[in-house]
Amino acid sequence: MTITVTDQGMGIPDKQISDIFMPMMRANNVGKIPGYGLGLTIAKKIIDIHQGTLEVTSKSNQTSVAIRLPASTIPV
Repeated sequence: MTITVTDQGMGIPDKQISDIFMPMMRANNVGKIPGYGLGLTIAKKIIDIHQGTLEVTSKSNQTSVAIRLPASTIPV
């Protein structure tokens, strides 16, 4: 299953995209937007536990986050 979320925000600078999953990391272009830099770190850890992937792509005025999770093999 894949879930993709796309926004039309300011985007993440190319030089910082590889660091966005680090705890307390916030892009230098966020200005006064509140936050602690933990959201993507926590999301990535949860998705890793479920053997999924989290991919972020960004350009000016658009960021996309794709979450891919494997299909369940446990009978329901």
